[in-house]
Amino acid sequence: MPAPLTVSVVNPKGGTGKTTIAVHLAVASHRSGYPTKLLDTDPQGTALDWRRQTPEGYDGPPVEPTVGRDHFERALAETSPSTDDGRAEVESAEE
Repeated sequence: MPAPLTVSVVNPKGGTGKTTIAVHLAVASHRSGYPTKLLDTDPQGTALDWRRQTPEGYDGPPVEPTVGRDHFERALAETSPSTDDGRAEVESAEE
């Protein structure tokens, strides 16, 4: 298995396509067989909204919202396996 890789898509300006690029990169990585988790650090939660709206059985990575530095660092450090389609992790994150 390849070494873990962290990819960040950042730009201080809004509306530049950061979430779109991040989602496409995460889906491509996931479908290529790499363990993938998309961390949504945007307070608007756009990537999480995208995951919630995907059809049942969609082959995409889990999306985890991150609020604050502690949660972000913990989410990066976790190596737990994802569920079949990531929906359980998205739903549990809402609680």
